Amino acid sequence: MHATDVLEKYWAQDVAGNLAQNDQPAPKESHQQALTKVMSSPTVMVHSGDPINQISLVGDDDYIPTFNAQEAFEDMEIEQEGYGLVVLLTGFIIPILLSLLRFIPLPGYTVTRFNAWFIYPPLWGSRHRQLVASEIGQVPTRGQALFIAYLIVINVVFSAVNFGSIQPNSWYPDDEHGERLNYLSNRLGLLSFANIPLLILYAGRNNILLWMTNWSHSTFLLLRRWISYICILQAALHSAIWLQYYVALGQHVSESRLQYWYWGVIATLAICILGPASIAPFRKEFYETFLAWHVVLVILTITGCYLHIYYRFEYQWGYQSWIIVSIAVWGFDRLAMTATIHPVDGEYLGVDIPGLAAKGHAYLYFPTLTWRLWENHPFLVVSTILAANPDNDDDDDDDDNKAIKPAFDLEQNLKAPLKHDDTRRSPPSKPPRQEVGLTFFVRVRAGTTSLLAAHRSISVLIESSYDHYRPDLTTASYPTLICIAGGVGITAVLPYLDGHPDIAKLF
Repeated sequence: MHATDVLEKYWAQDVAGNLAQNDQPAPKESHQQALTKVMSSPTVMVHSGDPINQISLVGDDDYIPTFNAQEAFEDMEIEQEGYGLVVLLTGFIIPILLSLLRFIPLPGYTVTRFNAWFIYPPLWGSRHRQLVASEIGQVPTRGQALFIAYLIVINVVFSAVNFGSIQPNSWYPDDEHGERLNYLSNRLGLLSFANIPLLILYAGRNNILLWMTNWSHSTFLLLRRWISYICILQAALHSAIWLQYYVALGQHVSESRLQYWYWGVIATLAICILGPASIAPFRKEFYETFLAWHVVLVILTITGCYLHIYYRFEYQWGYQSWIIVSIAVWGFDRLAMTATIHPVDGEYLGVDIPGLAAKGHAYLYFPTLTWRLWENHPFLVVSTILAANPDNDDDDDDDDNKAIKPAFDLEQNLKAPLKHDDTRRSPPSKPPRQEVGLTFFVRVRAGTTSLLAAHRSISVLIESSYDHYRPDLTTASYPTLICIAGGVGITAVLPYLDGHPDIAKLF
């Protein structure tokens, strides 16, 4: 930004007050226009608190403390924004870099021994992922513990370093302790904001890091718990320090009536309740209540943080960017699609979603099916190819004839063993049109699946992919593959059947 533009922005937002606090009068003219009216050197001296209604001089006793306050605040803002970016970016990049280490051509014995000593064993005891402390937490592996330690150390260090003081200071006259304390509170609030996108990213079932690393979903869930502890502690300390400061000044009553204050209180309370309300015993015993409560508290946290910043600073310092990034992470790859539902037989439904590809299993939301918008269900992907009915390809005006059918027919293929040399799998004389899409088989039971049976199309949100297929369990060396599965259970073995080069049968 050009120096003139910076000066004009400062003139408009800060010269006569604070625009974000609604006590900044709109300037009647720009800084450049005002300068053109200065015909001679001013002689009138203006003092702090006096109205500026003529061209005046500002004495050093007022100018230097004000300059120091503004300069120190802006320097601190620039520094802590950098700290926040380091926390966010390293939390995203380090898992990718560590995963790439597996491609270094090291001797297999060396890798195995290293993993056996430093990565896979539990941090203590003989079993990792074991619930401890009355099932509140679980034992991490040593590899997980190393990254957890990094997250804790970097947040503690960035919360405690480089707090200077510049006096005289018009914001904190003769109060170095109060100055540093408020810088600390602001730092903690910003780092808490920087951790929120990581918290949402690690918790997501469609976490992009699941695609880019070899880390498991359970590992990211464990990291998410520790990020949440850090985030909650930072938010609580941020609020507590400001509360103590205004109580000590005798300004708490007036300050607490401002909109930014009570939205900050709402956000802090919501995120602090999220922690104890998400412990394993509560989730197990009251999962539906936990899920609804969790969604409400997350919405209150995100909304409260955004409005807290808006009513305090509007958009002057860019704090809202952290919240926007958090919302973007949450919304990533949650696409609203229209699913076609068709009966397979009296017990099963087929759910087809065109235009998407996935493997393994996916979580489906049906937001228009019930009032429980947060409810989701896991289903295994049967096929990633949807085929139109070849007999109706020429009839483009009939909506019923344009219905998409799955490329794999459950009812037909359960009537006899599935074989690669079976004539039923030979291509038809007229190849059907095919398009990318997902097919799921749903067994109709009580609850959501029974409501689904009454629809032929419905809006759906999808989280995927969670691949259960393990290519390391190769069966290619065996001439015959026999899989025994029942009902929807066939979807778990289809990848092995389709990937087998010789005779494969499904019973």
